[in-house]
Amino acid sequence: MNQLTIFKDVKTPVFPFPKTIMTYIFDAAEPWHYKKLNKTCKYIFAKYQRNCVEWIHLVEAYSPQKPAFEKYKFYTKKEEDFARLSPNLWLMYYLELNRASTNLYKILIPKISISSLANLTLRRSADFLYEDYKFLTDSGNIETLDLYDTKIVYSNGEAVELENILSQVVNAKFITLNPIHTTDDTMQNLLNIQWNQRHRLFMFRLSSIDNYLDPNKFFDFLTKISDMVIMKDNGRCWVKFNTKEETRAFKAIFKKKIKEYKEPVKGKAEENVQEMER
Repeated sequence: MNQLTIFKDVKTPVFPFPKTIMTYIFDAAEPWHYKKLNKTCKYIFAKYQRNCVEWIHLVEAYSPQKPAFEKYKFYTKKEEDFARLSPNLWLMYYLELNRASTNLYKILIPKISISSLANLTLRRSADFLYEDYKFLTDSGNIETLDLYDTKIVYSNGEAVELENILSQVVNAKFITLNPIHTTDDTMQNLLNIQWNQRHRLFMFRLSSIDNYLDPNKFFDFLTKISDMVIMKDNGRCWVKFNTKEETRAFKAIFKKKIKEYKEPVKGKAEENVQEMER
């Protein structure tokens, strides 16, 4: 959109606060603040031209849903419909792409100027560039990350390591990844990630892992980032490697540690440490 073709003789309104404060309000506005600001005064949209979108969804081809763009939501089953999206998008909460192609990424990503996503889902889609992944997740708002049959890759096409994917989503509550690339340094790098202790994982599902992980170190990592009371439930956490032999070997140790885990009791830290060492 071009503001000169939409608004004529746009004049800065007289706000009840100094210009510096108004500039701070505009720049620091949360998504729902900005939607209200847009409705408050035409000048705000004319100046910033930010098109707010809460939810973008490329649905499966067999879905009965028809393309629609309503109430800040866009969904379609045809990639060519994405060309109709306006530029300078503020992608607010939710992005789900099913069977997306590289060409779709090239159409959509340049249209996004701000991302504050809470949910990123890519399923059965083309390899996704790490730089684009970082751009979409840099806000630190991601609570749900679901990458199924979709790889995050560097610009040279090589798969991104697990630790570099997780370090972008330290506030996540639900994580599903498949496939996964690890190295000999992955477990130590995972343990070094500064996870937000105010946000605990409730679901952690890893599949198609190309290299074996130490089950003892992985358990230490899980206790660091998860709500273990919930994580002990069946189906909340699973780890599957490319070979059945590695998966069985991992489960034999990991399941035993999960079963024996006891939640630390406040005021008895020393006793808990001694009990875990036995």
